[in-house]
Amino acid sequence: EGVDLQIVLEKLNTSCAICSEPPYAAVWLSPRNAEVDSRNIEELQKIQATSRMYRGSITGNFKHDRLPSPMELILKPGAQVMFSKNDQDRRWINGSIGRVVKLGDDCIVVEMVKTGKLVDVGRVKWPDYQYAWNAYTNEIERREIGNYTQFPLILGWAITIHKSQGRTIEKVHLDLGSGAFETGQTYVALSRCRSLDGLTLSRALTATDILVDEESKVFYQDLR
Repeated sequence: EGVDLQIVLEKLNTSCAICSEPPYAAVWLSPRNAEVDSRNIEELQKIQATSRMYRGSITGNFKHDRLPSPMELILKPGAQVMFSKNDQDRRWINGSIGRVVKLGDDCIVVEMVKTGKLVDVGRVKWPDYQYAWNAYTNEIERREIGNYTQFPLILGWAITIHKSQGRTIEKVHLDLGSGAFETGQTYVALSRCRSLDGLTLSRALTATDILVDEESKVFYQDLR
């Protein structure tokens, strides 16, 4: 809401370490796609190992602008990865971080950073549904019209703030660069992290980094 901004900024800037490089296993958050893509490619190229590409597949009508995992997923042993879907067996959640141990045809072995456990990761499906009113039953019916199949992984050294929405990340390194460019962007980035202990900053935050939507501000004021 932009309330008590200076107090909050001072708390964040004094409680969080300010460093130029992310700590081990931290995810580097940035507002811009170009910066994130460059960072991930640079880190992957540092690994002296043979890369492998896994191609995803679309069945039926899957209408999504952004795929949850790349259509062409390129990995190497030792790569830092982020999970892009909750595991039905609860071995990881959307946003968990790991390191690739072994690349197989239908299985990727990943070491979970938080626990050190090895997990076998297979391909999963993201279904897409169409909803329609059934006049006979007087209910809304859901029908699967397509799906996307791929390993639930993305390169995890860096991710855009936009793509981080909905994920819980243990360690976040926030690099706003020249600043946020959308309202609420800095809030989304900060709220990805579970605690201040897991948050580092590339530079101190300033009031210009906090862009507040005026309509939302008025709405919350009216609630009070």
